[in-house]
Amino acid sequence: MVVALLAGFGWTYTLHGAHLLSRGPQIRDALPLLQLAGYDVQPLARVLVAWLLAGFFAGLALGGLRRPARVAVSGLVALALLLAGSQAAYALTRNLPFAHVLLSRMPGLGPWLEAAILATGAGCVPRYAWRGAREAEPAS
Repeated sequence: MVVALLAGFGWTYTLHGAHLLSRGPQIRDALPLLQLAGYDVQPLARVLVAWLLAGFFAGLALGGLRRPARVAVSGLVALALLLAGSQAAYALTRNLPFAHVLLSRMPGLGPWLEAAILATGAGCVPRYAWRGAREAEPAS
């Protein structure tokens, strides 16, 4: 999951640097470490593409789980880590104590939307059977 989250940010940064998918509604707090520079706001299309790709790879990593479990696990883990990361970036860029920011600031739409898109991408991957000590189950 951590690798998928890093990939989501990496693809968002790459698309941002290449000036691709730069039209459409703006999502605040999509790149939290760029808050100070004012580039944390990213276009919806850029966020969609980057985080669907990240979700696809998270879905591959969690491919042994049934779809509802895969979506729930990926979505909840991503949401928790993205929200904590957003709060940490806000505290860091403004030189505030993390403990104060953690419960007093409402993050932008970015982490919420990124987690939802990642979970959607993870749910798009078909389940595959893990081969091991027990007989493989049929894919669902």
